[in-house]
Amino acid sequence: MMTATNDPRQSTPAPLRNDRLSFLCSADVILRKFKLEMPKAHVRRTEKASWSSDSLDKAIQLIDGGSSIRNATKVMGIHFSSLQNRIKKGSTLGP
Repeated sequence: MMTATNDPRQSTPAPLRNDRLSFLCSADVILRKFKLEMPKAHVRRTEKASWSSDSLDKAIQLIDGGSSIRNATKVMGIHFSSLQNRIKKGSTLGP
């Protein structure tokens, strides 16, 4: 009769078992640790300068007409800091 302590599967650590699942899990850990996997596809996370110079001109006209910078950015879809920097510099060139 075999007891729980004599069972070889119980005494060996999980990565050394003959289970296919435990081998795959330990192989995955090793690959991740040593960065042996294919690089991920690059996903662009920002839409830098997604506005046009026409929308910038219209936003500046709104501000000259008495609208706030924040309101003009919401209406024209331009980032607040972009419009604020363009007004400070006096530049109305495109992105």
